[in-house]
Amino acid sequence: MSAPVLPRVLVAINTLEIGGAERQVLETCRALGEREFRFDVVTTGEEGPLAADLRQAGARVHSLRVGGRGSVRSRRLLRLVRSVLRYRSLLKELQPDLIHAYLPEMSVVSAAARWPRRRPPLVVSKRTLVRWMARDPIYFPIARWINRRADVLLANSEAVRQDAIGKEGADPERIRVIHNGVNTERFFPGRPEGALARQLGLPPGVPVIGMVANFFGYKGHADVVEAAAILRGRGLPFTLLFVGREGDASEGVRRRVREAGLTESVLFSGPRSEVPDLLRLCDVYVSASHEEGFSNSILEAMASGLAIVATSVGGTPEQIGDNTSGLLVPPGDPERLAAALSRLLLDGGLRSRLAAAAREDAVQRFSLERLAERVAALYRDVILGKSGPRLHSTGVSD
Repeated sequence: MSAPVLPRVLVAINTLEIGGAERQVLETCRALGEREFRFDVVTTGEEGPLAADLRQAGARVHSLRVGGRGSVRSRRLLRLVRSVLRYRSLLKELQPDLIHAYLPEMSVVSAAARWPRRRPPLVVSKRTLVRWMARDPIYFPIARWINRRADVLLANSEAVRQDAIGKEGADPERIRVIHNGVNTERFFPGRPEGALARQLGLPPGVPVIGMVANFFGYKGHADVVEAAAILRGRGLPFTLLFVGREGDASEGVRRRVREAGLTESVLFSGPRSEVPDLLRLCDVYVSASHEEGFSNSILEAMASGLAIVATSVGGTPEQIGDNTSGLLVPPGDPERLAAALSRLLLDGGLRSRLAAAAREDAVQRFSLERLAERVAALYRDVILGKSGPRLHSTGVSD
């Protein structure tokens, strides 16, 4: 007897560079591909470094090859039109049972390419808060247009769900919440071999505060540097390890490190592939974002068994219980940030208790297995055209 034909899912995402949404796509394909669904992944431009990993996971990768990025509106419109036309051809070729679109650009393209039949069904992921995107004057009209044309909106936190309802006018009955997942076998507690610490130049015996985030202003690197200056003023030894690629905040952060006399205490590693090992070098993890949908880097720190200080923004309180699995502080407050970091540096018992609870939560609440189960159930419901409370549930799935 021949094997049953698995449903085909087309995942649409801008690029396959290394980032939170991109890694979630990869992990979902790894967990569900070849057993429950056949995956195709489409990008607008060049494939990016994760394309090879996706192919290894059994997915087929396609590029619309619509290169270039421009701020001029006419150029953006031309890029959009080209993307839609090429996407429509791909839909005819692949005949997917479901489209799952990530990020605004590919959500627009996916919705437009289905016109006028609105088939196959479309799931649109909502992964960030509206605040930073709302600087673009055309964002809200586009977001509302996408929301009306998607069959299901998939938020990665209750905070993101509420944001979409309150600011984008999304229909509450069509939003599901499924939290991000983390690979708890790739990220785990324990010190790595000493070679990496020596390569980075970490001084032995000095506590390491780690932060993994690209250098964008809203990530709060500047607040962490100010908190570090306060800790140094109190005589506390530490090394602050920044991991992430350059961005609009890079120059200002580096300048402030020099001005505060912290050059010997702050390491800029740049973007690195061995993030699990880098996290295992750390004693404390810090996330100082001014806004977050649901932080993958915090999940990775939790799975790595780290004591965490994080700002209480967006979906972060859904990840971390204050004084239970981490310490939460207000955003944009270096004094409070320094006080929380100081508690963890000085109190080894507290550090160990919070770290163990964070690891347990990562395994029990945010594993890839739980993510895969919920995404698979959603895909099956949408493909079968089911309605009712299961598909339209507005509660958090975890």
